[in-house]
Amino acid sequence: MTTRTSVSVAVASAFVGASLLSGTYAMPVANADDPLGPIRSTVNGDRSRTACPAFIYSQVLEDLAQTAVRPGDARGGDLSGYHGKAKLITGYGDPQAQAINEAYKSGAGGLISDCSYTDFGVGFQRNENLETDSVSIVFGTPDKAAAAPPAAAPAPDPILVPTPASRQCPAGSPTPTVGAFETCAPPTNQVSVSVVRGPQWTVNVTNAANIAGKCTFTANGLGGGLSNRSFELAPNGSASFPIGTPLPFVTYHVVTSCHGTFDGKDAEFGHNEQNVSF
Repeated sequence: MTTRTSVSVAVASAFVGASLLSGTYAMPVANADDPLGPIRSTVNGDRSRTACPAFIYSQVLEDLAQTAVRPGDARGGDLSGYHGKAKLITGYGDPQAQAINEAYKSGAGGLISDCSYTDFGVGFQRNENLETDSVSIVFGTPDKAAAAPPAAAPAPDPILVPTPASRQCPAGSPTPTVGAFETCAPPTNQVSVSVVRGPQWTVNVTNAANIAGKCTFTANGLGGGLSNRSFELAPNGSASFPIGTPLPFVTYHVVTSCHGTFDGKDAEFGHNEQNVSF
C-alpha cells in the first residue's frame, strides 16, 4: 500500500506528493491555473511505478469527484453516474499536499497499485472559512458492456522530478539529516560572553557557530552604569566593546542575544544571561 507523509512547506497552488511504491518522493510541477493538475500528476506518477498499465483519465469520474467535495451538494458520494465499479477516497488538510497525503492514507495509495482499477478522476475544493483543502480521487473499472464513449484525454501531465527521501542539514545543526521536506533544527547556545572588570570594563563575545549574526547586549538595573549595545558577529568570530562601570551595590541582569540566518530562516543561535555587579 502506498502512503504519503505530511509536509511543512505551505504553498497555495503547488504541492509535493510522496510515493513509497519505489521508495522515492516526487515533486509535480505546479500549475496555478488548474488545482486538479498536481493531483492527476501525483496519481499518474505513482501508477507508473507499479506493474499496472497507465490509468485512463475519466471526465465522468472527475465530475463525480468534484461533486463529492462540493459543499452542500446532496449528490456528494453518489457514484451511480459511472457505468462500472467505482471507489471514492477523500482527504482533508492544508496545504493541498497534506490533503493528498490524507487521501493516500485513507486508501488511495493502495488502490493505485490495484491493477483491476483502470480509470480515475480527481476533485478539489478550498474552504477558506476553515482554511482547509478537500481532495477527492475516484477510481473506476468500467462495465465494458455499458461503457460510455471515452472522454478526451487531458493534456500531458508535467514531468515528475524525483527528489531524495532525506537531505543533509547545514553544519552545526543538532539534526544532521531530516526528511526531504522537514526543517533542520538550528544550533543554539553557541555564543559565550565574559565581562572583564578594570578601570575600563569590557565585554568579550565569542561565536562558536559558523553563522553571521546581529546581536544585542542589554543591561537591566537601577541607576546608570552599564549601557545597551547592538553589534555584529562574524561566523566563528568574536567582538569586544567597552561598557560603563556599574554603580556600587547595584546588580545588573545582562542579556546577550544573537540572531542569524540558518537553513533559510531566522534563528537565535546564541543566548547568554548573567548578573554583573561592581
